[in-house]
Amino acid sequence: MAVPLKGSVVFAIKHISVELIVFFIYLGYIFGNTFQSPAVYYRICRMYTGSDAYCRSMSDRDEELMVQQHNAEWSLYNSLAFMTPALFADCILGAYGDKFGWKTPIMLGILGVTIAELGYMFTLSYSVSTPFWTTLIFGFTSGVFGSISIIPVACNAFLAEITEDSDLLTVRAALFSAFQTMASVFGGFAAALLYQSISVIVAMDIELLFFLSAMLFALWRIPQRPQSGMSSFSSSGAGVSGGSIGSIVPREKKQSACQQFVNFFTSIWELLKTSVQTYVKRRVGFRRAFLIVTLLTYTLAYTTSIETTSEGIAGGIINAYVLRKYDHGLGWDVDNLGFWNGAGYFILAVGTICGTWVLKRFGFRETTLMLIGIASSGIRVLLIGLADSNVMMYIANVVGVFAGLVQPASLSFIVQLVAPSEVGKAFSLLGVGGDFAYLTASAIYALTYRYSVEFEPGTVFFFMALLHIMVFIALIWMHIQSAREGVGRRRFSSHLQNAISRVGSPPTISELTQANSPTEPKPEKKTSIFTRKKSQKVSMAEAVDSFEFDSPLERGVWESVEDVRRSRNNQTLY
Repeated sequence: MAVPLKGSVVFAIKHISVELIVFFIYLGYIFGNTFQSPAVYYRICRMYTGSDAYCRSMSDRDEELMVQQHNAEWSLYNSLAFMTPALFADCILGAYGDKFGWKTPIMLGILGVTIAELGYMFTLSYSVSTPFWTTLIFGFTSGVFGSISIIPVACNAFLAEITEDSDLLTVRAALFSAFQTMASVFGGFAAALLYQSISVIVAMDIELLFFLSAMLFALWRIPQRPQSGMSSFSSSGAGVSGGSIGSIVPREKKQSACQQFVNFFTSIWELLKTSVQTYVKRRVGFRRAFLIVTLLTYTLAYTTSIETTSEGIAGGIINAYVLRKYDHGLGWDVDNLGFWNGAGYFILAVGTICGTWVLKRFGFRETTLMLIGIASSGIRVLLIGLADSNVMMYIANVVGVFAGLVQPASLSFIVQLVAPSEVGKAFSLLGVGGDFAYLTASAIYALTYRYSVEFEPGTVFFFMALLHIMVFIALIWMHIQSAREGVGRRRFSSHLQNAISRVGSPPTISELTQANSPTEPKPEKKTSIFTRKKSQKVSMAEAVDSFEFDSPLERGVWESVEDVRRSRNNQTLY
């Protein structure tokens, strides 16, 4: 169902579903993590100095440098412990969700993040006070369930399944991102305001209560498989076993539990391979390159957002950076961190909602939104690296107002590049790519901070800014080239998009059946020479208007097997 852009925001608000889940999760997570991050920092300090009072009023630069370096090391260890199993878990859960529905992956992700937070609660509690290395065990167990990383991916895939119109999907993805961001705003401000009133353990109890609310809402309101929308698995060629062929094949005997288990993972593996094929198979023009650039853009924005907020594991690099007292350090605590995070998330929410609506209202393309978002994010991390006062940190948040545009624009652009039957597969691999990027980025950033904090603490943020410049250049090329190829033009129907996306793919069973079925030739209508010539001119004008390209594409590593546009004289796409 196509919804006019004017009423798309109202439509999206009236049909809220998974937005409330991500709201509860991030409200609790940011609230608890804002309390938790400085506590983890001081807990690591106690491991090497033995005194909590000394850690909170550290007066020696060399001692602080040692704690900073050890904090970066433990951040790396926790990231590896969590993300290594999460990579495989997200592959399995993503493929499972694409085949059977996204309710189960969402609920398992909530269970996983609950386990991780319990590990930190036991370590930070003075009554239990488990060794800090036990957080690695809890983190590994959390990663087995996909943890918090699978939740936004599964929710976005769910939205794609129930939303057919690409413009409406952009708005719903932006609204989803806004719910996530506003939850982070409330979580950060609430932590700053309650800092003097409650302890870390009580704050984490409140966090777990929000997780329980999200679990109950998902159990109550989210269907396992939506009845309508872009069902990726059921409409693809891989799902023919449940269609017309299944009705003529005699039913086999009931399989054993072991055989069902093997068949389940075999089917998931096959679906995962088709998900990879979604990104690597040859497509029309440079669409395969567009997918790769979009994936890189999305993952860079994703990892930057985590590493420069309180969403990172054990606080990430940013919390250690702002807790420094020496070498122009800010010397922040929970209240400073909470207000800065809350203000940053609020600015991000305003930029995401207003920016998406205004830019789409005036017809800006998704690549334009991505360019603006990456530029905004890159300048923000550069200013964070240069910051030596609270004012500069808040200015960095203001400059990053449009950084949230990358996620909804990327999701909407991917929908325009692939067939409707490939959307779920593309989003599944998007989650896996995000996890792999976070695993790689957290290791690189932690090691960079570990060995550069002594001479220039902001080096890691300068490195992030350099990555943004590289992706920005690639986006400029994609913006120009996609305009030449007509990607995102509204005159392209969904049937044409599906046809373009399936170029080079093997025919489905239904297509083979239609090709082999005899068809009766229709009697030709008698027309005059003048009428035929006029009709040919009109069809030629429509074809040229719909598929106007500046120049024929040359065959290359990113291109399709053949130039499917062939000659304009043929008046046909193929």
